[in-house]
Amino acid sequence: MMISGSSLLKSVIVAASLAVLFGAGTVAANAEEPKIEQCLDPEICPIPYVRLATQETEPFMFHGKVVDENHPWANDYRNAIRRFPDVRSCLTTDEREKPQPDLRQIDRGAIGNIREIDVCVFRIASSIEDIETIQLWLRHHGFTMDEVRRRRRESYVPKYETEPIFRLWSYLSMEKFREIIPRFWFTRIIGLELGRRYALYIDFSQNGQVSGVHSSLATKLNK
Repeated sequence: MMISGSSLLKSVIVAASLAVLFGAGTVAANAEEPKIEQCLDPEICPIPYVRLATQETEPFMFHGKVVDENHPWANDYRNAIRRFPDVRSCLTTDEREKPQPDLRQIDRGAIGNIREIDVCVFRIASSIEDIETIQLWLRHHGFTMDEVRRRRRESYVPKYETEPIFRLWSYLSMEKFREIIPRFWFTRIIGLELGRRYALYIDFSQNGQVSGVHSSLATKLNK
């Protein structure tokens, strides 16, 4: 059977058109479904993490020490640790039950004081683990931050594995703080706006492990 030159040319054009059409469709589909490990824009997709931290596996630490009953700050953090025993408990009700919860979705209505903030930020940071990705999470929630700073000289040898060596300092204006934590007891009880700025400190060990979280509230009374 003989095939004319014009018929062969038409077949080639049709085949090429189909290849381009379906190829473009595949690219478009892939563009619409960013993978979590490839997407680092918290406005588009969830923050990547390596684990779902719990008190049993990554216990809450303050200045590199686990806050147990013998810790000097045990009384300050006992209730917060019990109330938020894992990272899921810090998230909205819908997110808690998901196999892969979105760590951006914190339960703003459940957190009522800065100790509870400390514990939940520790849970989330311990789940994320990577310092740069933790910074993405903070920026997503409106934090302004300084660069990660070394707290000890280069030649310093840590006395224990989780000793804080690096610190990430960040802060929120009181307007943004009230937006994120509407239940904050200070303004809720006194009914006055005395706060000036909320500061958050995340400590890291020599090997990059989250080794503590604590925060403070600057008010017009403690300038």
